[in-house]
Amino acid sequence: MRKSWASCWPFGGVLLTCAGFAQSLGLLGIRVDHPNLVGEAWDTALWADRPVVLEFVVDPAVPPIPPHTTFEQIENFALSVLKGDSDG
Repeated sequence: MRKSWASCWPFGGVLLTCAGFAQSLGLLGIRVDHPNLVGEAWDTALWADRPVVLEFVVDPAVPPIPPHTTFEQIENFALSVLKGDSDG
């Protein structure tokens, strides 16, 4: 998995992630950077005794596709990307 620059900000000489920022506010911050950790992260979040921020590090080159997406929508998206529209 590639790390996206948008998932962290320089703050006081360190990179602050969304999960790290959440922890600084007293929330539970969980950063998931590997697919094998997704289930454990959800279990931890659902059983937490306080609000949780789940931060997932994803490959920006792989578009998220909702489960209810039709084949026609996927096909149209793929065609638009092939024509050069990076936003689909």
